Amino acid sequence: MAAHPDRFGDPPAPASRQVDTIADLALIYEPDVNLCLLPRALSADVQAFADAACARPIALTGVLPAHHADWATWLAAYAGLPGHRAFVEDVSALAELYASLLEPDALGVRLHQRSGPMCPRLHVDRVGLRLLCTYAGAGTEWLDDPLAERDLLGPGSGGRPDETSGLIRDPAALRVIPAGAIALLKGEAFPGNSGGGVIHRSPHDPSPRLLFSLDAVWRD
Repeated sequence: MAAHPDRFGDPPAPASRQVDTIADLALIYEPDVNLCLLPRALSADVQAFADAACARPIALTGVLPAHHADWATWLAAYAGLPGHRAFVEDVSALAELYASLLEPDALGVRLHQRSGPMCPRLHVDRVGLRLLCTYAGAGTEWLDDPLAERDLLGPGSGGRPDETSGLIRDPAALRVIPAGAIALLKGEAFPGNSGGGVIHRSPHDPSPRLLFSLDAVWRD
């Protein structure tokens, strides 16, 4: 009898999956998936808020309830921007989606306007599962494991740039999370994912971007 192809040898390298529905984001729990991406078009009102927010410095961080947080109050400082109500509804929907996947005790939340890369080198995060949405500007870049030399991350690069260290096997394989998309990224702390955190970096585009992120918070 022929052996099952997954019974022997190394498990498949983790890679990304693009999905078509919100329900399909649950595929992030598959052991060979470390990034799950749902492209979507933002409404005109949400886009108006994002564009206006990109014109001013924003650095909001906080810990909010996992469900039914008061997002309008959290974003009250920007109530005068066009599309504020629609933006509040959108981030609330993302938070409910994320909380329903993980059921954490609370949410670690960030909304930042950035110009230039915050994390310019390809790296992995020591987090569990992070939700990212770039509302305006260039999106986060990532590299699937089959196209990366993971040993050349961090100190393994010898200080050489990502593009010349050998980390990127094929420069054309570097991919970008599109604006508006919902992205779930597994980090090194996700159960069973040590050594499989998604390889990613900030875009090198100097234009402003508006980035929203959620992390699960667990309380003992």
